[in-house]
Amino acid sequence: MVSESKSFAARLQHQLALRGRPISPTQLARDFNLRWRGTPVSTNAARNWLHGPTLPTMDKIQVLAKMLGTSAEWLRWGELKNIQDKYHISQEYLINDQIHNLNKTDSGWSLLSKENRDLISHIVIFYFIIKQKGDIICLYLS
Repeated sequence: MVSESKSFAARLQHQLALRGRPISPTQLARDFNLRWRGTPVSTNAARNWLHGPTLPTMDKIQVLAKMLGTSAEWLRWGELKNIQDKYHISQEYLINDQIHNLNKTDSGWSLLSKENRDLISHIVIFYFIIKQKGDIICLYLS
């Protein structure tokens, strides 16, 4: 079975090749850092993304996707067979990554009770699933 990081690396290389860009860690780091507002990534980090030992965080994947003209969800997860797989992956990776980022900011997230943080996390997961399926659902709350 191919690891998630190797699958990501294959999709990243594929997108670079489609755009006529070299599959070069140096060039990837340079192009990425022109668009990234955080601490610049090293050539070694880009090499790890290109060859699979590590995955970038979701915010970095979003920058890569925009740079390559593809969706961040596809770049991160590829074509998953069913929505349940997407739910588990998004819950494990996306939500935990975003919560980690919220806890580091002055957003007020830490002021919420654990129940409210869990509720908001589940709503975000639900939205992500529906968005991926392309369904439109109307909810009426009374």
